[in-house]
Amino acid sequence: MDHSELKNLLLLQKHLPISPISVADYSLYRMFFNQDDRDAAYANTFTYITQACRAFGLGIKYVAGDLLYSIGAYRGHYVVVRPIGALDRGFVDMLDQLQTLSGKPVFIKKLFPDQTVALERYSGFSLAMTVESGVPQPGRYVWDQYAYADDDTYPELIYDAEVLVNHDLRIDHWGEIFSARRAGLRAKELKSFKHKMKNLNRAVYNLEKKWGKPYITRYTEDQATSVLKFLSAYFDGREEHFHAHLNVFTPPPDALESDYFNLISYIGIDNLPVAYHVGERIGADAVSFCIGVASKEIRLLAATIYLNLFEYLKPYAIRRVNIGGSETKSLHEFKRTPAPVEERYMAMVVYGVS
Repeated sequence: MDHSELKNLLLLQKHLPISPISVADYSLYRMFFNQDDRDAAYANTFTYITQACRAFGLGIKYVAGDLLYSIGAYRGHYVVVRPIGALDRGFVDMLDQLQTLSGKPVFIKKLFPDQTVALERYSGFSLAMTVESGVPQPGRYVWDQYAYADDDTYPELIYDAEVLVNHDLRIDHWGEIFSARRAGLRAKELKSFKHKMKNLNRAVYNLEKKWGKPYITRYTEDQATSVLKFLSAYFDGREEHFHAHLNVFTPPPDALESDYFNLISYIGIDNLPVAYHVGERIGADAVSFCIGVASKEIRLLAATIYLNLFEYLKPYAIRRVNIGGSETKSLHEFKRTPAPVEERYMAMVVYGVS
């Protein structure tokens, strides 16, 4: 959307409690996330919200009592991200005003099952996507023809520390640990994950033999140039993807080290970044990594880095990592390499499809 669309949206300040999101809102969002008390919710991070709402700087927030809605835009549509609080007639009225402004349906993303049920009481809502036998099926109105529900076209993946820190055990022993932590695991799935773990262990061995073990440091401002250069090379001219990661270069000033992880991975002796991850605590024992990129030059480095991340996070009592969903099947399968213990579908709903 252009500046006129943002201007039109802010005109609603006369009628709605909305204002631009700033880094000063970090504590506000953490308060709402904690009060909402969802288990290991990927989108319960300031990083995810501001990335998803980046069409308007860091986004627009609607705050009233126990309500917190975050608003961004995509291809001329307004997008409400991870709404917290009652999804009642007042929520529908807000969506009506957004639809009137844009003249297009409104997307609502990162909804839990109980929230989609709450919206079923009102007319005008439809799912952007359904899942049949594990295969995404398009709804009446989709986010994109290739990714029907954006990053929720495929499920969020949650890793368990106990599974990953024991990756180098005898494979049958590892399989017993994994089976105990992933509910409903079928024999065929277990065989597939064992095969992936064997390949990952081989990649770890080859990587460390050639380059040494990756090491992780916290991001500081003096590393900005090298990290930006790494991200630019990684996205290779895909400007939209590159700019989607720039919100993290102004970290919240009141973020605690135990809750906010802005991490750079290095390998070898040239002291250049090979991976960059930004995560936030989403529970007593869980963290969400909303940004995670690793060099494509080293085979399975992206999966290998997560083994190192769990070692780094161990002093912070982190047991689970949610790395979010995926837009495509190929990305989903790649991200499944380190053996997730849970795959969680979130919903995207569209309002105002005629």
